[in-house]
Amino acid sequence: VETEFSLNLVQNQYLQSSTVEQFSPSLFLHGKIKDKNIGYIYTDGIEERLDDMMDDALENIGDYEAIIFDLRNNYGGDDIVGQDWAGRFTDESRLVYTVQERNGPEHTDFAEPKYYYTEQRGEQSFRKPVILLTDRVTVSAAETFLLYMKSIPEVTQIGDTTAGDFSDTGMNRFLPNGWEYQYSIMMFLLPDGSSLDGVGHIPEVQVRNTTADIQAGTDRVLETAIQYLFDTYGID
Repeated sequence: VETEFSLNLVQNQYLQSSTVEQFSPSLFLHGKIKDKNIGYIYTDGIEERLDDMMDDALENIGDYEAIIFDLRNNYGGDDIVGQDWAGRFTDESRLVYTVQERNGPEHTDFAEPKYYYTEQRGEQSFRKPVILLTDRVTVSAAETFLLYMKSIPEVTQIGDTTAGDFSDTGMNRFLPNGWEYQYSIMMFLLPDGSSLDGVGHIPEVQVRNTTADIQAGTDRVLETAIQYLFDTYGID
């Protein structure tokens, strides 16, 4: 699915202007959708060193009527950074998920749950509609960031279902045939007790590019997000 997204295509075909920050291995970009009152953010990682950039981005694009936050082809990073980023988009504390780590040999041996909430953070804030774009390569800390963001009423997910990789795993184990495997060491649960591990975030609006779309210079996922903002909020 990596071939179903092209940042170069987005920059050349859909952005009027953009600022790019590259810190190996992460990239962070923010800009404006052409001829629209819509800001755009893209990052391929959720990295601590990018924290200040979120405030800078919102200072530059926070006056627009909506933001499209693109998490496609995002490899994850640090869950705490995702919590911090989400704090720029909320002014309420909401329980988002709980984590219980395995602490014994029995199937039911788990530590007491740790609770994670949205909290207002950062120097800049944005309280208007936000669209999150996702695909099957949106994974790990990017999915945790989605948990925080999707607890906010003004946020909508558009694209494809994410990877479904939330829980930490144990050390690598090996089989005689040379295969290696890892297994989950925690219960990562939503407030209602359900789990998205192995399931992923399912978008409110499901749409997926094909490789042919990208080769033809069309990003149907991004175009769907732009149309959704117009149809739902009248933002153009």
